[in-house]
Amino acid sequence: MKTISVLSLTLVFFGLATQAAQTTYHCKVNNKGKNIPPEEVVIGYDDKLQAVYIYDAYIAHFAGQPVAGEVSEDSAKKQVFNWSLHITNNRGQQTRMVFRAAIFKKDGKALISAKPHGYSNAFSARGTCRETDQKLPGF
Repeated sequence: MKTISVLSLTLVFFGLATQAAQTTYHCKVNNKGKNIPPEEVVIGYDDKLQAVYIYDAYIAHFAGQPVAGEVSEDSAKKQVFNWSLHITNNRGQQTRMVFRAAIFKKDGKALISAKPHGYSNAFSARGTCRETDQKLPGF
C-alpha cells in the first residue's frame, strides 16, 4: 500500500481546508512486515468537541475518508483511541476490524492493535507518535 503518499496528500489537502483547534498525531509502527496494523496511522482529536478521526491506508482503501473513533482513556500517562472498520480480505471474507491505539504522553511511544471481530487472533505493533500541525477533515 502506498501509505506515505496517500496520507501526505490527504493531510495536505485537508490541512489547507480546515483550521480548527485539535491535536493530530502521526504514528509510525513496526508491523514486522505484516500488513496489519498499518505502518502509519493519523489520529485527529479535539478534546473540546470530544471528536476523534482516524486515517490510515486501510481506511483510505475501504472507506475513502477518515473514520470516527472514540477516546477510551485519557490519563496523565496515556491516551487510548478506539475505532473500527469493515474490511474484505483477498478471499472475499468480510469482517469488522477493531483497532486500538495507546499513546504514552511521556515519550510518544505507541502500541497499536487490531482484532477481527468474532475471531480469537489479534495483531499488534509498537512504534512512536508525534504531534503534527497537519489537520484531518471534520475539525
